[in-house]
Amino acid sequence: MNDFSSLIQQIYPVSPIGVELVRRYLTIQTLSRGEMLFMQGEVNDNFYIVRKGMMRFFHVENEKDHTICFAGRGDAVASLHSYMRGEPSICNMEALTKVELFKFSKRDFEKMTAASAELANWVRTLAFTELFTLERRYSYVGTGDAYARYKAFMQMRPQEDIQKIPLKYIASYLGITPQTLSRMRRIYAHE
Repeated sequence: MNDFSSLIQQIYPVSPIGVELVRRYLTIQTLSRGEMLFMQGEVNDNFYIVRKGMMRFFHVENEKDHTICFAGRGDAVASLHSYMRGEPSICNMEALTKVELFKFSKRDFEKMTAASAELANWVRTLAFTELFTLERRYSYVGTGDAYARYKAFMQMRPQEDIQKIPLKYIASYLGITPQTLSRMRRIYAHE
């Protein structure tokens, strides 16, 4: 857990006392490649931060899955329907690689943030960072032609993260076929 302090500091500057308070409330959860963190129709009101690995958030409709986003080191992960409302998740979260997560129960997460204004600010900053990521996804990756969406995607994540994502999930994320993705990759490589 030595990397935990640096991961927290990337989000918002937290004092050593604040880091220690957060550390008291977390546990580490490990997932194997292909394992689900949560699934549609199930309640999971925990909150997670990805420590290592790559995950995929997706929704299944009419037996077809639609990739919504990817999560890597430092990203927050939760089923907001479950966390906020206690309702079953409307999405699935799958490990694309071996994944390690910092896990907080809802009760502990709320206790922790109630105990410290500094940690409440850390959570607020984390939440706004995730909202910014969603806005950026819909503004850049959700608009334009297939090539513009692919190019925006390639510029939004570190290459080492992208290399961990199977191409069929990138195509799903971009709303294109695997064949179109193959063409876009060739064009991008020659630019």
